[in-house]
Amino acid sequence: TYASTNNAQFSRPHGVGSVWATMLWDLTWRFIDDYGFDPDVYNGTGGNNIVMQLVMDGLKLQPCSPGFVDGRDAILLADSISNNGVNRDRIWEVFAARGLGASALQGSSDDRFDQTEAFDVPAPLSVNDVLANQIKVFPNPSTGLITLSSLEVLTDVSVSVVDLNGRVLLQTEEKSLSVLKLDLSFLSNGVYLLNINTPLGNQATKVIINK
Repeated sequence: TYASTNNAQFSRPHGVGSVWATMLWDLTWRFIDDYGFDPDVYNGTGGNNIVMQLVMDGLKLQPCSPGFVDGRDAILLADSISNNGVNRDRIWEVFAARGLGASALQGSSDDRFDQTEAFDVPAPLSVNDVLANQIKVFPNPSTGLITLSSLEVLTDVSVSVVDLNGRVLLQTEEKSLSVLKLDLSFLSNGVYLLNINTPLGNQATKVIINK
């Protein structure tokens, strides 16, 4: 587990590295169990391909001189960027089982004896948290024309634009939404609230009009 890195009997760097390798081994098999194995290492879509890409992308996202927590967080960030965080909970479960849970502390990444392990996982995301990652609003600030883009098609969507006094200035009902363009050029410069209501939950985003 993570606390094993504090053991002076573990060589450096290979002994300490074996702890990280064990965590990635567990992660690989969790993804294979959930997504299957694909022998095509170049173009495959199995769990082994997915986790390999996440680890490689994580290497690009972690800071210089990373510790274990840095490496874990970089893999989580890679999944958030590439997969909208759909693997968040399984990644946390695997790392937490080896002591690299949410409360784990790496101390200084230059000190091999100040790690603190923990086996907890963060609370699951609420439907509103998931929705906040689902719909992107851009450009923001805008000169008037904005685009709403959803990673998946949403049904029965209500979109409204409200000023800071609570007045509804625009409202539209969409049976399905993947991409929606709104022309807000009729609005004066200022800050407005864009409300998006779906059966999955609600999202509110501040929109700045600057013409």
